[in-house]
Amino acid sequence: MAATYSSAVLKIGDIVDAFLLKRELPMSRYVPMLEHAFDCFRQHVAFTSRLYYRKTITTDVNGTITMPDDMVDFIGLALSADTSLWYFTENGSLNVDAVTAVKDIDDENESLGYGGRGGINDYYYKIDWAGRKIYTDGAEAQSVVLFYISTGIRTDSETMVDISLASVIDSYMYMRLAELDEKSINEIERRRQAYEREVSIANRYKLPPLKQVRDAILKLTTQGIVR
Repeated sequence: MAATYSSAVLKIGDIVDAFLLKRELPMSRYVPMLEHAFDCFRQHVAFTSRLYYRKTITTDVNGTITMPDDMVDFIGLALSADTSLWYFTENGSLNVDAVTAVKDIDDENESLGYGGRGGINDYYYKIDWAGRKIYTDGAEAQSVVLFYISTGIRTDSETMVDISLASVIDSYMYMRLAELDEKSINEIERRRQAYEREVSIANRYKLPPLKQVRDAILKLTTQGIVR
């Protein structure tokens, strides 16, 4: 018989149900505890959760992308291709007012390496968090794949939570419950310390930022031309 395993993601409502059951609390406390669970999830999704999203987007004629509404952190940006993903290089000094769609490209040569169209890196991006825009140089009016961290909170279906955050949410609700029930300062502090321990444990599961690892290894790589 094939082995079966528990899911790596849980419904946030199921975490709240389990919390109420373990503490022998009435269902009348479900809604306020669910709100606290959402608060905790929002605080930690970009720092602890390993869930990420990918979305194919077509840039405008200036190579600009409007961030998805649920995007809270950036992982990477690549050309949309059939078999390979060519990742862009971050260029914080990119002058978005001077970016042009006109490029000198030798179409007879094929490039290999880190997001290259020629003999050097030629796909760049710059992020404007305040304006909720991503500017690119080299990918004007093209389909690109955006990898990003989402709020994770769905409005059209049940919100799913990475299991590594389940204990964090549980301890957060327990801490807030002490405040709501006007427990002693010592008890509130004890639960706060327990919550911080769970956060510390969950942080150990976080994968290294994909963009940082990729750029650290490949930012100095140049492209070779296939003759």
